[in-house]
Amino acid sequence: SQDIPILPFQERSIFKYLSTLALTSAPSGPLSVLQAITFSIHVLSCKVAFPHATNFPSQRIKGLCYSHRASGDVVNHAKPLSVAQICHLETLCATAADPYQTLVFGTILVALYARARWHDIQAAQSIQFDPDTDAPEFIELPSRKFKTANVLARRTEFLPITAVCFSISRQPWISSYICAREHFSLTIAGKLFQPLLPQMIRNDLSIHELPSRVITKLLRRLFRDDDLRAHSLKHTLLSFAAKRGLPPHVRKLLGYHLDRSEVSLATYSRDMLSDPLRQLSVLLLEIQHGTFQPDNTRSGYIQPEPRLQTCQYHAG
Repeated sequence: SQDIPILPFQERSIFKYLSTLALTSAPSGPLSVLQAITFSIHVLSCKVAFPHATNFPSQRIKGLCYSHRASGDVVNHAKPLSVAQICHLETLCATAADPYQTLVFGTILVALYARARWHDIQAAQSIQFDPDTDAPEFIELPSRKFKTANVLARRTEFLPITAVCFSISRQPWISSYICAREHFSLTIAGKLFQPLLPQMIRNDLSIHELPSRVITKLLRRLFRDDDLRAHSLKHTLLSFAAKRGLPPHVRKLLGYHLDRSEVSLATYSRDMLSDPLRQLSVLLLEIQHGTFQPDNTRSGYIQPEPRLQTCQYHAG
């Protein structure tokens, strides 16, 4: 309330404020405010309205802040795309008449096969097709600005974002994507001077990246599913890997997460992803051949006999 003075700090007014804040803030919101208030009391010697500063915070304030923080421990994963939806995206990329549409769908697929957040892949510093653009097996996109990076990661490049060049539907979407980049004179080897996917403004590419909210809107409209969002691109193959039973450590590396003990090793080795990417490639081949069907229930993931899977998507 505006009629309650900020100083000296009062337990009652702080609890009331934090209770209101907890209704709309992120899980860490009340705890961050509590830490700031505690700092101002013990370091800046701000006045308090209770006998001893050591009595702050009260048990009910601590309970409120820590219980609200615990609510963020429940991870709400984005809904993964289905195999049929991936095939549909590959077909759209390979057959689109508009080069910019090819560029959009191709970048979406690169993010998906790279298990990358949209913002992370847009912040890539360079692009490299391995071994070349004629028959690439991987697309390497080093980026220092990713969510799971710590201070060391921002100073060095390790575990670069790496996309597997694969087509479940066997559509040549990769070559179409490369042609679209060449059409717009976008870099296909070396340092990136623009976002990986720039916005189209007045029939010309801008210096601004296409934001994730646009990708979310596109996916939801395309597949008529409001549970999809841009983060689904990162979660899809990681979900497939979990269903296939790939070891947790392999899945962690595919998602660009490192244990603290591995940071020093990863700084000097860019090959930590080699084995996880090989295992992911085998998984994708199994999906393409129909021996692994991640969209089925648990009992139907693994098919006893190899059989080709027809990838078709029917909206609605």
